[in-house]
Amino acid sequence: VKLRFTFRDSIKHVKGASVLFLGTIAVSLYTSLNSIMVGVLGSMAAVAFFNIGNRLVQMMMTVLGAITSSIIPRMSYLVGKGDEKEVIKLQKKTLLVLLYVSIPMMLGIIGLADPLILLFGGMEFMPSAKVMKILAPLLIIITLSGFVGHQILIPQHKEKYGNYCVIGGAITNLSLNAILIPFFAEIGVAISVVISEIVVTALHFFFARNLMSLKLRDFFPSKCIVSAIVMFVTIYILNASFTNPLFCILCA
Repeated sequence: VKLRFTFRDSIKHVKGASVLFLGTIAVSLYTSLNSIMVGVLGSMAAVAFFNIGNRLVQMMMTVLGAITSSIIPRMSYLVGKGDEKEVIKLQKKTLLVLLYVSIPMMLGIIGLADPLILLFGGMEFMPSAKVMKILAPLLIIITLSGFVGHQILIPQHKEKYGNYCVIGGAITNLSLNAILIPFFAEIGVAISVVISEIVVTALHFFFARNLMSLKLRDFFPSKCIVSAIVMFVTIYILNASFTNPLFCILCA
């Protein structure tokens, strides 16, 4: 087998990869700036409260990110093959899996925020519980933006639109941080993060509006939502009945 490498081919592949690379760098930069801005505009205590709540939520996000990324090769193959029927089928399956994981996770974090912070941080870090509850919707918001970006835009070679979404989110995030942090500290940056990710997700849907064949009902799995609400109510009752955080988490 002869392998041929040319400068022109290398540039072509590097150009495509650089779009994804720049988007990843931009996300890392503006998310890292959250902690820095809290320290500059707020206090070091606010940095600690935000970081512990944010890290626990981000830890859950890695599971959802792994699911989304693992489907990209198969989705790209089906799009390149032109098998639209199988593409839609795979998109629906992927979306269903993501929602069946992210919705219970979100409600679980909201319900278990207090015992989780007590277990991992102690009583002095209890303000982080509010941060966790505010950031919990990110499990659904970022999952949806990742789904649209990785399952629809990237296989259709529309990676550049993902960068536009990130830029929009970064501008929103930095602007809201400057306004909210001086007044609300760690709560302000948590609200800013959620709003900026909503902007990113909304922009993803805007750019993919003519490329999606999914219906609105595909994004609202009723069985999953009802089951997650029942789970949340059960967790709430456990929290009200028992004071041991580890016991509450294990029972949940």
